[in-house]
Amino acid sequence: MSDPSVVEAAEPLQLVGRILPASNATFVGELGGRRVVYKPIAGERPLWDFPEGNLASREVAAYAVSEALGWQVVPPTRLGEGPHGTGMLQDWAEPDPEQAPVDVVPATQSLPPGYRHVLDALDGDERPVSLIHEDTPELRRMTVFDALINNGDRKGGHVLAMPGGHRYGVDHGVSFHVENKLRTVLWGWLGEPLSDEEIAAVRHVRGDEALLAALGGLLTPAEVRAFTERCGALLASGRFPEPSGQWPAIPWPAF
Repeated sequence: MSDPSVVEAAEPLQLVGRILPASNATFVGELGGRRVVYKPIAGERPLWDFPEGNLASREVAAYAVSEALGWQVVPPTRLGEGPHGTGMLQDWAEPDPEQAPVDVVPATQSLPPGYRHVLDALDGDERPVSLIHEDTPELRRMTVFDALINNGDRKGGHVLAMPGGHRYGVDHGVSFHVENKLRTVLWGWLGEPLSDEEIAAVRHVRGDEALLAALGGLLTPAEVRAFTERCGALLASGRFPEPSGQWPAIPWPAF
């Protein structure tokens, strides 16, 4: 596995737009004939509960875990240079707007085939609605991935439905905390057994020395230890995680 923490050689990144709204400065650019998302470290807003490191490094660390799992949950991501300094560069992934891997539907509607129910709530007009998501191998893997990286912000809009059926996850800056910060809309398999394939993938990354070395260049030693401990805890339970009860289980807003 190539080292994702290596900053690319200088190459002119041409900005073509900015993504709004976004909590941190997020741009769209062209680099080497490819469209990319650029999040400069200089444009990151400080977070009270993430005092160590920067969000760009966490995004690159998430990509490293995705590649080690062999699931391609995250689009190709690396550190690189742009007009606003060093930042995260991620290949642009254009989703299919006709697909809805995560959705909100009227609570009175029957659960569509191939979907899982997450929760019931009221919308802005006080109408009862249900949060649902696909029941697919791609989202199962994303759920396991989120548990391993301790993703604190898996919103519905952070799941990209690609035209060929693949599902990408994006926006992983709020990850790898040493405390349990898991917040996600993907709770549909809560407490259910992991598959043999999922268990094998987790066991692999737990002992992947190349991955751990790459994470060591992106995260603090305590965060790398916490990652391996989460791998061990997931293997010991053999089941999809449940909310801790010490932290909101669903990010706000959910989309």
